[in-house]
Amino acid sequence: MLSLVGGGIAIVLLAQKPQTPVLVPTATPHPTQSPAVQATATPSPTNMPSPTPTHTPSPTPTATPSPTLSPTSTPSPTPTPVPIGSQGSDVIPGNGLFNFDQGAVVTSNADVLWHIDNPTTRTLYPRRSAKLANMGVVDFNSITAAQLEGLTYTTTPIKGKDLPTGDVFAVFTNGGNHAKVKVTGYGNNGNNLKIMWVTYKG
Repeated sequence: MLSLVGGGIAIVLLAQKPQTPVLVPTATPHPTQSPAVQATATPSPTNMPSPTPTHTPSPTPTATPSPTLSPTSTPSPTPTPVPIGSQGSDVIPGNGLFNFDQGAVVTSNADVLWHIDNPTTRTLYPRRSAKLANMGVVDFNSITAAQLEGLTYTTTPIKGKDLPTGDVFAVFTNGGNHAKVKVTGYGNNGNNLKIMWVTYKG
């Protein structure tokens, strides 16, 4: 205690005993809980649809045109010429004989007889095994040996009226050959028969 005298004022100062501070327990703050982080659900990956494969059309193969082959002309085989036994021009006299294998007027072994039947009638007769075929007025030069072979021959005589100038008749000779004969005219009042012929062998 402190006392001061002066001016009649006594001031008594009481020295206060310091108080021991009472420690108030401080509440330990609870630790602030951090708010639980809510796990964000990771979105499942969206399944992207697989792209539908686009069908690429296979290129249509272009047909390669086959080369056009130029036709090769096959040469026609040249026919083997038929050998000729005789040919020429002559006159068969009235009632005369002619051999086409020999190509001559004969007195025997004839193929034909040009006979005077009467003053107005003449007839061509085949002799022995020879035969005749009248072809009419045709192109003498175009007649082939093959055509002669294909004819029908007979022993029938041919009348003179059926043998005009230009007429062609065929003879199958006694020698087995084929002759084409053309009437080129008449002489001596129709008594002589003028002819040209070609005899093919075989």
